[in-house]
Amino acid sequence: MFKILLLLVAFLPLRLWPAVEPEMQVIESEQRNGYVCSLVEYNAVGEERVQSFLLVPDGACAENPRPGLVLLHDHGARFDIGKEKLVRPMVSAPEYIKASAEQWASGRCMTASRAGASFGRNRR
Repeated sequence: MFKILLLLVAFLPLRLWPAVEPEMQVIESEQRNGYVCSLVEYNAVGEERVQSFLLVPDGACAENPRPGLVLLHDHGARFDIGKEKLVRPMVSAPEYIKASAEQWASGRCMTASRAGASFGRNRR
């Protein structure tokens, strides 16, 4: 019985929502220390659009590809921030988001630059 329930939970979402084209749009970008941080928005399921950060190392292009990395976050009862736990918020982000993200980062054993900044820089 448990195996059947597990299969239903794992594959039911695939049947409820048809595949969608991502239709990614860049909302804004800013140059940072060694990389460009872009706030992007794309289709996830159905009509739902999701915002994420896309970090591209300086010099990365089709002729000079760089490895990719996906950073997944939790909310941990902090629903005002999510992706901002891993990547510093955009300069244009609302002040309460910046303050909340900074409070969260400073309360953890993390550097102020966050993990995303370290992975986003071009390293050889």
